[in-house]
Amino acid sequence: MKVKFLLNTIAIISIAAINSPILAVNPGQTPDSSLIPANAVAHYDIDELEGVEKRIRANPNDADAYLHRAMIRSHSQEDFAGAIEDFNKAIQLDPNQAEAFNYRGTSYFWLKDYQKAMADYNQAIRLDPNLAIAYYNRAYVRLEMGDKQGAIADFRQGATLSKKEGDMMSYDQAQQMIQDLQ
Repeated sequence: MKVKFLLNTIAIISIAAINSPILAVNPGQTPDSSLIPANAVAHYDIDELEGVEKRIRANPNDADAYLHRAMIRSHSQEDFAGAIEDFNKAIQLDPNQAEAFNYRGTSYFWLKDYQKAMADYNQAIRLDPNLAIAYYNRAYVRLEMGDKQGAIADFRQGATLSKKEGDMMSYDQAQQMIQDLQ
């Protein structure tokens, strides 16, 4: 089954706030411009790398700086192994940062290490049960692992949270995925 990635990884565009689901494409592909909302903004630009590295040199205990560099590495450079190193450091410095687990899971996903991706999404959800994107991301891993019913359950939970947050675009996309899977 070929799954259309609307809510996962290698994010080129972010929709609204940082905790909102992100539009994504497979590595090496250009996003379909018809899927990009008019209010979308560029996300984690490579040009930010030098500034983030200066932040890390100035304060090697800045978990947010490592998280930011990890996002640049994964999203702008497709350096998933390097991103995982930075996510690891961010998690070491701040083990309660759900976003770090979520996005590290995304890097593992692109490396096809679905067990580690699943573990990270589970931890992200334990830390923040309202992080809708973690449910969507875990749903895609479940699909890769052949767990269609688990994926449907995660899409449903993500949709519920998206609707509660007023994110109707993600809600509608999740509903479409559920319909396509049933």
